[in-house]
Amino acid sequence: MVDEIDLHLHPAWQRMVVPMISRNLPNLQFILTSHSPLVTGTLQHENIFVLKECGNGGYTVDQYEEDVHGRTAEQVLLSSYFNLGSTRAPEITEQISQLAAEATSGNPKAAIAAMKLLAAKSAGMPPPEAKRGKARPAKRKIPAKPRGKAEAEALSTAKG
Repeated sequence: MVDEIDLHLHPAWQRMVVPMISRNLPNLQFILTSHSPLVTGTLQHENIFVLKECGNGGYTVDQYEEDVHGRTAEQVLLSSYFNLGSTRAPEITEQISQLAAEATSGNPKAAIAAMKLLAAKSAGMPPPEAKRGKARPAKRKIPAKPRGKAEAEALSTAKG
């Protein structure tokens, strides 16, 4: 049994860890837990069990028919396994919902604002009406610590 198989793994490794274990140890059975949509997307639905808390303090184990194998992380997060309504930040989801409701009620300015917000967030740009702050300074290069006395002397000599 391995709890949170994805913990501390780079996303590329999360996509490979379960198939690699399965391929290299075909005669062993593993029980793995994960909250990673990348890990979940590598599995067939027959191999996924969902643990749900009951009202009485107990748990049930469910299996879903929904196939998430090969789906993107976002598609997996929006599936019945994770049951998220959106993968956006909650405040942006709320803004979009409010603008959509206003647009549906006949407010054309709200429709345009919603489209601009969606376009900006989809392209990874700030919304047009967002305040533009000062540009962030470039990252400073931090010199490496000297490894020995000779290197420390060389650095102090080079600095003047």
